[in-house]
Amino acid sequence: MTTLDTLLHHFGLTAVPFDRAVPPEGLLRHPSFGEALERLRFAVDLRGPALLVAPPGTGKSVLLEALCAELSTSDVRVIATQLTACGPFGLVGQLATRYGTPLRRTTAQTAAALLDELGRSPKTELLILDEAHRLPDASLEELRLLGQLDFDRRAPFALLLAGQPLLRERLQQPDFDALWQRLAVRTSLAPLTDRESAEVPRPPPPRRRRPRPALPPRRRRSALPAQPRHHAPAQPPGHRRPARRGARRPPARRRGRRASRGLRR
Repeated sequence: MTTLDTLLHHFGLTAVPFDRAVPPEGLLRHPSFGEALERLRFAVDLRGPALLVAPPGTGKSVLLEALCAELSTSDVRVIATQLTACGPFGLVGQLATRYGTPLRRTTAQTAAALLDELGRSPKTELLILDEAHRLPDASLEELRLLGQLDFDRRAPFALLLAGQPLLRERLQQPDFDALWQRLAVRTSLAPLTDRESAEVPRPPPPRRRRPRPALPPRRRRSALPAQPRHHAPAQPPGHRRPARRGARRPPARRRGRRASRGLRR
């Protein structure tokens, strides 16, 4: 059975590569990313509704996360949700639950209690609706009505609608002219161009290892026992080693004086 620890050990890794959670220092802040981030900051300071559209997979959610990370928690309270495929009652009830407002019997009563809670808040309330292209038409109109307070003189929260390019096409229809005109910031996030992709820093190539020297061919092993290299082979007793050609013979032993005198006598 293959487990995650087995795969990490096999490839020599300490963590799972290409994780969805990207640290701030690992973000690629290309020109389109930086421009969209600056526009969204301006919308939060202005407390006006903003629109962010981007094709799928271009980093829209990563951009929203980077925006929330740069905001001060003591001045801004962020409420973000992706559960947008619901009607007005479900959307208002979900927002009331996130803001800690008790639900009422009708949508109008719950919305009134929610607006009263947001109007007395000392912080800047930021409402982020991701995947907003899935919002029904009635929910978009309800958001426009929730964004009006004190005869449309001030907004109870900063609304940020983020979705696919289909959302911009829907808001440009005549039925949503009132919401489209109230959008203070409209920005988009474009994918990387070919030139920007070529300029992405890449890790250095791995060092090439020097080829190992070729080993000499192995000799075939014989069935006889190996003889020691630095010793002569064992010989039977009484065997004399033949003399080499050209080798000097050792001089004969000289007999002692006593033995030679005895012979003379």
